[in-house]
Amino acid sequence: MVSKNAILVAVFCSGIALAEDPQTKAAKLNNEALALTKQGRFQDAENSYRSALAVKSNDDPARARIATNLGLLYRRQDRYPEAEQMFRRALEWRQKSFPSSSVEIVYSFNNLADVYSIEGRDWEARNLLETAVRIMREAHPEAAGLPVIVSNLATVLCKFNEYDQAEDLLRTALHDSEQAHSSASREVGIALNNLAQVLRAKKDFENAAALYTRRPPCCCSTMLPPPCVRVRKRWPASSGSAPTRCSPASAAMSQASSLYP
Repeated sequence: MVSKNAILVAVFCSGIALAEDPQTKAAKLNNEALALTKQGRFQDAENSYRSALAVKSNDDPARARIATNLGLLYRRQDRYPEAEQMFRRALEWRQKSFPSSSVEIVYSFNNLADVYSIEGRDWEARNLLETAVRIMREAHPEAAGLPVIVSNLATVLCKFNEYDQAEDLLRTALHDSEQAHSSASREVGIALNNLAQVLRAKKDFENAAALYTRRPPCCCSTMLPPPCVRVRKRWPASSGSAPTRCSPASAAMSQASSLYP
């Protein structure tokens, strides 16, 4: 017969095991890093992210989320080789877990292309973004991130002086963004700003100026911040608040936005 004390000991030990669950530990470290980033404590945030990645876990999608958040932190600090390394790790983990046409993999392509574009590796950025747009149009035409990726591709095409194609892409991105979001949204602001820059490059200053005046107030700076995402699914979050956004990082001619599902 099991004594009452033995039952209490078993329950107590079970509680310890739950608290030390690797996924829970990694999630707490990830969310701690997000909070530290918001406070401007970047070194502490980096340490927490690295500790989260060091936790032994077989949950590759979750590790990809953490690596992406760390990559976004590095991007914010203009540490592009390190950002690329994290985005590549995230892509590798996602490729193990998702089909090649998944939104998660496409978003990793976009993140890598963003870094390549900033570093002037324009062909690499173009190839990734063209692949990303093709996959999204074929497999996920209604995905919320499609207009942003289309906008990013147009930005890269401008580096090849392909302004007409870039304008066509951006008008499509603007239309899709306006259909899916309010006129004051960040997504619409990105499309308006990038299209205005293309028109300005084509010396269509009057129409470019008209687009600039349509931008929402939050999008009047020369750069838009990429989103950071709090790990929630199956992991305890440190709060129930909406995802936070990072500060802007240096980038090429317009607002290339890192995506993260």
